[in-house]
Amino acid sequence: MVDVLENCNISQEMKCPEPINMTSNKNGCDSEPLFTYIWAVESRFALLSPHEIESPAFFEGSVLNARWSLIISEENGSILCYLRRHNDSGQRIIEIFFEIALLDIGGNALILDSIWHAFGKDECFGNSSLALIDDVFGSRNKDFVSNQALTFRCRIFTQRRGQTNRGLLCYARTRLSIEQESFIWVIEKFSILPAGVRESKSVSKTPSVFLTYYMLSQESKEFLMVILSTSLSIRFIFRISIIDSAGRAYKCDMYNGSIVSTKEFPVIDKDYLMNRNTLLLPKDVLTLRCELIIGSGIAWNRLESLF
Repeated sequence: MVDVLENCNISQEMKCPEPINMTSNKNGCDSEPLFTYIWAVESRFALLSPHEIESPAFFEGSVLNARWSLIISEENGSILCYLRRHNDSGQRIIEIFFEIALLDIGGNALILDSIWHAFGKDECFGNSSLALIDDVFGSRNKDFVSNQALTFRCRIFTQRRGQTNRGLLCYARTRLSIEQESFIWVIEKFSILPAGVRESKSVSKTPSVFLTYYMLSQESKEFLMVILSTSLSIRFIFRISIIDSAGRAYKCDMYNGSIVSTKEFPVIDKDYLMNRNTLLLPKDVLTLRCELIIGSGIAWNRLESLF
């Protein structure tokens, strides 16, 4: 999948920490929107995608004769959101007033950003930081997320034409491809595990994702390492725990990020385990618990209704 932002000209506004007052900024345009687009993005684990997420395109043919879509992504702890005009058959430049909002479970705007902009063809424009990830998926998760979906609303207004009736209303839905795997990994005869010998386990088939462990020998020390490898770009959350003789998590590390091929993670120093072999290596067996969440992009995208 090609990142959609690579194929269009991007303009960005300065970050606005407070919602903009819609009424005071849309002077000169109709009181009712020409088009309202409501887009639900389904994901159990934030916006876990290696690429920007683009909505199904929506077309307004009665006035602007233009095609639009929304684009969202995560960066530096923020949700970024842009409105994209496609390379359509409308006028070369179209000036609109538009607002983008994040809705609560009752359909009310909790975060709202709005601006006038003159769109050229194949141009993206919007606020570089619409909301904080920790706010939306953390402290205020119950306000923003309903049925594991985050809902955006885009309303487009035109220069005053005397429109008093509400325009088109469109609903769309996108589901992200998310996989969650959890398993216990038992390494027997750990004390004599040869350096460099690798053992792999498949954790996903589409895309093909593997976890591999091996012992790394470095400067007279040995370290247990784990490799995450993939056939396609993914974003991931990976947690690995060392389980003690009582079945408790003695040591736990969590990693997250994006990879296109492989990434290595250090687990533990072998000497550390050997010095605590009664607790951590009962019968010379090391027990690991691995938990992995994988996001590989959009599973499906569709327009659901148009009124």
